Amino acid sequence: SNYALLNLKIVGQNLKAWTLEDASTYNDLEELHGEFLEVYRRYIYHVLTIVGGVNETRLNNNQPGTPYVNVLKERQLAALDFLNQSLWKPQDWLIERALVSTFASSGALEKVTDIQQGALKRILSVKKLNQMLSSQQTLAGAGLSVAALIDRLVLDIFIELSAPELSSRELQKNMIIQLLSLNEEKDLQPEIKGYIYQITQDLAAYLKKAQRTSDPILKAHYNYC
Repeated sequence: SNYALLNLKIVGQNLKAWTLEDASTYNDLEELHGEFLEVYRRYIYHVLTIVGGVNETRLNNNQPGTPYVNVLKERQLAALDFLNQSLWKPQDWLIERALVSTFASSGALEKVTDIQQGALKRILSVKKLNQMLSSQQTLAGAGLSVAALIDRLVLDIFIELSAPELSSRELQKNMIIQLLSLNEEKDLQPEIKGYIYQITQDLAAYLKKAQRTSDPILKAHYNYC
């Protein structure tokens, strides 16, 4: 995925030079940029399947091995490393100013934050979290626990960002909304609800301290959170 994303970044850097002809309009460039973002989304969603994933191997009962095994914790943590660097942190290369200024007056930032928010909803969905809890308890292989996943997301999206930029602030707000909404989901396992409740209490304490900042934008953000 890192190699694929590197190639995509090269394409992004040259999108304008490689696509525009003399005296052409920017309409085609806007369409290609949309396709460029869709390729990025597919890479991200491919990595998302690794987190909380289960490896399936079709075997007959006389073949050695286990048909269903948790994806190894180390591989899941590597996937979370990738998501932290290539999704949660600001991805300005996706909406480079000189490029976007040629075809859009607004809306480009929302396209990227939509990808971030969609990925967050998928990784913190009832289906994903319940499946992880069940798989961790019933399947072979040392996978990643729900608690470890949530702790890691809090670390990457909140704790490591002492001065979050706009896209990061939007992501933080949406993570809080997602955590609060999960505790209203009747199908979410009570074990998970209990941990999420504790995390929201810890986050509230963290945000209260963060409000002491002298930056008025960050102060308003933390107060809202």
